Amino acid sequence: MISNFGNSAANWPEETQSAFEDYVKNGGAFVSVHAANNSFGDWQEYNHMIGYGKGRVFHTTLGHDTDSCEGVGFIVTFTRGVEWAATGKVTQKIPSDFPTAQKATSRSFKLRN
Repeated sequence: MISNFGNSAANWPEETQSAFEDYVKNGGAFVSVHAANNSFGDWQEYNHMIGYGKGRVFHTTLGHDTDSCEGVGFIVTFTRGVEWAATGKVTQKIPSDFPTAQKATSRSFKLRN
């Protein structure tokens, strides 16, 4: 599951919270983008989710706006993190256009019909 809920998101119903907790405890993958890590300040289990049970949780603080989501560093980190969360492995290679200390790189987002 990928979440980009923001700070102070509307609370999920208790039944949904419980199902999500069970999902992660039993090996489900969870990817938290940007401020989704602090979406539910009053939900204790959500805030302790990283590192418990059989599930894998990947969080990135990147991805605030469109420009940052077009950065190759974000794209590669995000797709490799999602792959790890889903499978426990990373098979994707680092692309040749990955940014360096001397050069930032990006890929323009184009909507496809």
